[in-house]
Amino acid sequence: MSGSAGVSTTAGAEADDTDGGAGERAAVDVRGTVAPGYEPVADAFVRNFEQRGERGAAVAVYRHGHKVVDLWAGTRDVDGTEPWAVDTVQIVRSAGKGIAAAVPLMLHQRGQVDLDAPVSTYWPEFKANGKERVLVRDLLAHRAGVPPWTPPSPPPKPPTGSRARPPSPPNARTGSPEPTTATTPRPSAG
Repeated sequence: MSGSAGVSTTAGAEADDTDGGAGERAAVDVRGTVAPGYEPVADAFVRNFEQRGERGAAVAVYRHGHKVVDLWAGTRDVDGTEPWAVDTVQIVRSAGKGIAAAVPLMLHQRGQVDLDAPVSTYWPEFKANGKERVLVRDLLAHRAGVPPWTPPSPPPKPPTGSRARPPSPPNARTGSPEPTTATTPRPSAG
């Protein structure tokens, strides 16, 4: 399966037949290209079918801007009747997390990000609300102590048939349910 020309081979991989796995298993036709030296990637790809029950998959690996592995095999539909093709589109979930984690670490490796610096060194607005001492390494390790954002609850609805108005949202500055302005009389202390 090596070489830069298109290669089609029937691997020793097996997948469940459409008969519900009643003993008959069909070999999977692995297609694509593998550059010399990248055969272990092809072997791992085949093992996904042989040992892990993969039904359909594709993998492409680039090195220094050149495609060194381009493989696909199996079926692309739930019923197992449509073969995977070179142009089969696949949904990939959570693929950005690994890249998002690797980027700041690469920047650190290059001396462009200090993991022991406050996050606000690179993102000044982050230091609001007592977060000025959170370090980059704490943020990357999910130890920054920043709670998840929860949207505000909608104001309560008045009872059905009532003419009562729902309470006003609290004033952001005072926490009072009534608006406060410079001319609002204040109760005197005493």
